[in-house]
Parts: sequence; C-alpha cells; structure tokens
Amino acid sequence: MGLQPLIRLSLPSNGLAGEEVMRAFRVAEDVAVIGFDAGEHGALFQPSLTSVHIDAEAHGRAAARHILGLDLTRLAFGAGHLVLREST
Repeated sequence: MGLQPLIRLSLPSNGLAGEEVMRAFRVAEDVAVIGFDAGEHGALFQPSLTSVHIDAEAHGRAAARHILGLDLTRLAFGAGHLVLREST
C-alpha cells in the first residue's frame, strides 16, 4: 500500500510561485497546483498552470481609494474565473 501525500492542492499567490511548487512535486499526479494571476507565462510551464483570473486593476483601485479614505460603495468587481490548464 503506497503512502498518501499530505499535500493535495497548492494555491500559490502567482504563476512564478506556482512554477516553484511544480518543480517540487509530480503535478497532477501527486498534487494539484492552481496559481492566482492567470498570466500567460503559466501556459508555458510543463505541465501548464491552472490559474484564477481576477481584475487586479480594479482591486488596486479599491485599495488606493481605501488608503486615501475615499468612497468604496460604487466600485464593482467582476467575478473571477478559472483558467483550466494541465496542473489540476
């Protein structure tokens, strides 16, 4: 009976961190990896990196408005979406 890995899923904060995780594990066999920026470079990894895409500019504007003490009630964030590739 084989040992089960303790880690089943890694959610690195961006594609470059995802690439580091992918070097340490047998991706899609031992662990699923999902990045969080959906950069085009993720498609170039082997296997290609599944990622979550968000409107980072809108989040940045909201953060700046918050820091400046400006109104946040009219800000709208689009729903993020999953960019499915081979790492899951």
